[in-house]
Amino acid sequence: MASKSLRDLNDLQVTALVQRPKHAQAIGILTIEISRLERSISELLGTILGMHFLLAEAIYFTPNSNIARMDIISNVAPLALNQHPKKVKRINRFNERAKAAMGKRHQIIHYFWTLSETGDDIRGEKMGGFRLKTFSLKQLEAQILDVQKLTTEIYKYCHGFRDEHPKDIRPLREYW
Repeated sequence: MASKSLRDLNDLQVTALVQRPKHAQAIGILTIEISRLERSISELLGTILGMHFLLAEAIYFTPNSNIARMDIISNVAPLALNQHPKKVKRINRFNERAKAAMGKRHQIIHYFWTLSETGDDIRGEKMGGFRLKTFSLKQLEAQILDVQKLTTEIYKYCHGFRDEHPKDIRPLREYW
């Protein structure tokens, strides 16, 4: 029997989002932008510790959970920069904003998508929660823009901070 292509299968079940390609594209772009955000945070770790970004990236991406990865930043910054509380505060704000953005992305990725009964919006059903939330294209695009802005802010911060890095991070034994 010859293999059928996906186009030949009339009874193929597909997501309702095929009827809202701009929404589907926005969800995909959001996922891509979150990856860029994560890479900027790994660079932030390198900046905090004064190390090459590839080494920092290897450390940062070792845990599978993005929340665990961001906890690395929360735990390292106060120790490495204890003489620079304003920098630690700024880094923690970046981290909290990133956690919020990733939480929103996590929700979106794990929704079951349907079409809104009215208008051009889409509805996401929380898996196992049976709660529906409506998303407009404008809302998805706003989330993308928020992530892009945060990523840009982190990269700019890293590049500016490299020049002022204390570089004389004290040995850990001096903390106790």
